[in-house]
Amino acid sequence: MSSDLYSLFESEDERDDDAFEHRDDRSGHDDHDSDGHDSDGHDSDDRDHGDDRDHGDDRRNDDDDVMSGGDSDDHLDGGVGRDDIHGRDGDDDLHGGFDDDVIYGNVGSDFLYGDDGADVLYGGQHRDHVEGGTGDDRLYGNLGDDTLDGSDGVDWLHGGQGDDMVSGGTGDDVLNGGLGDDLLNGGAGADQFVFGGLSGTDTIADFDPTGGDVIVRAALAGVGPASVAELLASVTNDASGDAVVDFGAGQSVTLIGVSADALSAANFQLV
Repeated sequence: MSSDLYSLFESEDERDDDAFEHRDDRSGHDDHDSDGHDSDGHDSDDRDHGDDRDHGDDRRNDDDDVMSGGDSDDHLDGGVGRDDIHGRDGDDDLHGGFDDDVIYGNVGSDFLYGDDGADVLYGGQHRDHVEGGTGDDRLYGNLGDDTLDGSDGVDWLHGGQGDDMVSGGTGDDVLNGGLGDDLLNGGAGADQFVFGGLSGTDTIADFDPTGGDVIVRAALAGVGPASVAELLASVTNDASGDAVVDFGAGQSVTLIGVSADALSAANFQLV
């Protein structure tokens, strides 16, 4: 099992937004500040009040920006460069632009778009819309009933708490609804649907038993099936004829349009 896949199980307990306010420094980046403040060669852009609009390319091409919104509803666009963008309070519209960006929605019901590049996006609190765009992205809904869309690329998506809608898009994606009753849609490609110890009652809208899709379940001592054979034996059809995989402890996943007899051991992985 890859360390990345394991990290999705570890993140089943909800992350705190404040833990995502900082990350490793990138050489040559600019922190932009609305008052033009310059400290140690790094400008900062920190907007405390008002509905702000900011575009990284308005300053200089290929900046690596650090941009922060304020208390209200902000529109921030990193443009060209590898950017750190923080929405903070309010219902924000946040775009990474080109290159590999990290975007934090924080408080409010936010729209986050990675656009081009391999991006990392954290929705934060409330009901967020998080979209990766092109590139191999990592999306985290965190709190609230979120909508996650990986779009193009090989993406990793984790809904977090709440009843989320998680879509992989094109590519071989890894989807984990997290806590709550989630709707998962892998899209094109051979996708992995990950279920940890607190997965809830989930639904997969497009599971393809012959297209390389796999259900990955964390093996929990004394809870649910302890082998792939037991997982396969736990599958029954509901009243609509859709397969239901019973993980035990009130946790399950329903596979829309797939009957129990269409599944095989190749569709399951216990880790």
